[in-house]
Amino acid sequence: METLQISQTKASRHLSTLKNTGLVEDRKHAQWVYYSLIKNDNFKFIDSLIFDNLRNLEQFKEDLKNLDEWVSRKEIICD
Repeated sequence: METLQISQTKASRHLSTLKNTGLVEDRKHAQWVYYSLIKNDNFKFIDSLIFDNLRNLEQFKEDLKNLDEWVSRKEIICD
């Protein structure tokens, strides 16, 4: 939410769509739900789209900057 600067409702709706299409999976811990990309060779075109095309867009760069700032504020180590 903070990285993309969108509401919790909008984030949940988009994540639900990604889960229903089989692109992400979720796991629940207490009141939190954590989402992860599903690794699947059939989805390599998505990796290519992101890594070869989207990473050069200013919005993507801004989102990564927001993510880095959020991680720094929260002092979280992401794998």
